[in-house]
Amino acid sequence: MENTSHQTSPESSTTTPNLAQLSSEERLLQDINKSLKIYYSMFLIVTGSVLNILSILTLSRKTFRRSTTSVYLRFLAAIDLFVLYNGLGRHFISGAFNYNVRHISEAFCKFNQWTTASGPDISAWILVAVTAERVLSIVRPHSVRILCTKCTARLAALSIIVALLVANLPLLLFYGDFQEHDNITNRTRTLKCRVVRSAKFMDQVWYWLDLAKFVLLPSALLTTFNIVIVSAIARSRRNVRRVPSYRNSPSPSPDAQVAGRDSVSSRRSDGLSKSDAGSKCGRKNLDSIHTSDSRINVATVGEDPTIKTSLGSGLNGVGKTPSKVPTLKSSGVEGRGRVAGGSKETSLTITLVVVSATFVVCNTPVMVFLLNRDGWFRPDQGAASSLTWTVVVMIMYTNNALNFLLYCATGSKFRAEMCAMFASCRSLMLPTKRNAGVLTGLREIHVSSDCSDTPTATTSVSTVQGLAMSVRSSPRPLH
Repeated sequence: MENTSHQTSPESSTTTPNLAQLSSEERLLQDINKSLKIYYSMFLIVTGSVLNILSILTLSRKTFRRSTTSVYLRFLAAIDLFVLYNGLGRHFISGAFNYNVRHISEAFCKFNQWTTASGPDISAWILVAVTAERVLSIVRPHSVRILCTKCTARLAALSIIVALLVANLPLLLFYGDFQEHDNITNRTRTLKCRVVRSAKFMDQVWYWLDLAKFVLLPSALLTTFNIVIVSAIARSRRNVRRVPSYRNSPSPSPDAQVAGRDSVSSRRSDGLSKSDAGSKCGRKNLDSIHTSDSRINVATVGEDPTIKTSLGSGLNGVGKTPSKVPTLKSSGVEGRGRVAGGSKETSLTITLVVVSATFVVCNTPVMVFLLNRDGWFRPDQGAASSLTWTVVVMIMYTNNALNFLLYCATGSKFRAEMCAMFASCRSLMLPTKRNAGVLTGLREIHVSSDCSDTPTATTSVSTVQGLAMSVRSSPRPLH
């Protein structure tokens, strides 16, 4: 993307202006520009490296392995790492050492121009792909399991990488070194990493193609997809509010539930007194009471967890289960499962919406600057133009460094898995007193078994937390 502004970039110049000829304002702008390139670039590189590696590790855990979205996000984190080192690292070296790494050699100039243009493009279109998958899951929920698998996600990500690398291959031909003869001094100088051929095509055609494939098209698609996703979420929540909690009928109030249980208890005692009289009618009443008791408990199982326990005891006491009860109970469990699954899907959708919206926000300044690159500043305002370009580029790279924070801020499942990962690492690196005691006990048992003439049997029991407890049985001779 930065190649589109190569003609106006301050790094394209081979001469450094004399500081004595600069005004105090221009010197201040140059100092700010240099500080941004050194300190903010280093901050983004270090922070982005740590956060993107954490994203890859967290998304690689067992909980996320079945998700196709995690496949795209792992590719996205890896590409963001490459973009930070390949693109932002060049700005850091330029600010810290006043040297353009593209001047190392002509071959490295071509390679860096190619990869610098391809990396941000790949990052943008992977984000478009994962957002499109989320839209497909909303529009065609029954087909998404067939069309969107981990295999298709990997194939789509690799196809995006290959396609954009091929699309940026012309940069290998357009850039290079060429010699220029100065008639005034009668000397020949070498201009490094410049457009050596098709300068008109690069300035009038490729410039707009590069701008479209990196900023314009991805931003337009992501904005459209976000509108579709947000509209679907709002519509789904309105439908949930309209639907009653149980079979289109209002759930009983707590007072009604208590009254129902009291009436059931009174009827149960009446039925028991009649059954003591030995009449057949009493036994029928008792069965009917238990049946109604089960129905009442099933009706309120979604509201009070304590009633679910009484439901199980009531069914066990009757000896047979009414035919309608399992249907009602399974419906309640299924409804709660749908609510839990829906909340997870909503959380993931919100995460993708925030990430894609952040991409649009962070890349809009670059788009605005490049749409009118020759009209924002006069030719004598080189320091202001250079500083503005540095600021919009730093904002663009910020998006590649801080996606992890967006995952943590909007994804409860991501936060839980990250905490579990840190907890497991801590338990492995810092053994507790209980672990030390277990290891000591195992050593004592090993020594005693070596010194004893009578063989002993030792059993190791593994607990849920991964701790080991040795249980030594009584000595017994082996026959």
